[in-house]
Amino acid sequence: MGKGVIIGVIVVAAIIGIGAYAMLAESSEANIRINLSSNNYLNDLDVFVYVDGKLIANDTMKASLTGSAAYLDHTVKFSGNSTTITVKAVSQGGLLGTITDSKQVIVVNGGNYTVNLNV
Repeated sequence: MGKGVIIGVIVVAAIIGIGAYAMLAESSEANIRINLSSNNYLNDLDVFVYVDGKLIANDTMKASLTGSAAYLDHTVKFSGNSTTITVKAVSQGGLLGTITDSKQVIVVNGGNYTVNLNV
């Protein structure tokens, strides 16, 4: 019975360790403000915003004689203390066709970042 108890304690400790690691795996996060601008004065644009290839927002930017601007806030969750992310905006519509702008940003846990994209 002594060996069984020791093995049981080891198994329980391993399960707790794996669970704690899984909880910490994506415990880091950073806040990003994504500023979008467009000089498409004549036509509304459908804009799609991606972070690391995942669609996080899509909306219509209305045409304006002074240009259009919008922003959105997004929280990125990641493992480790820092990571590199790619923020991309794609606009469709207007006379210029599809326009894409993207930036890579190195983010650290607890950081606040601003990304400016023109579409």
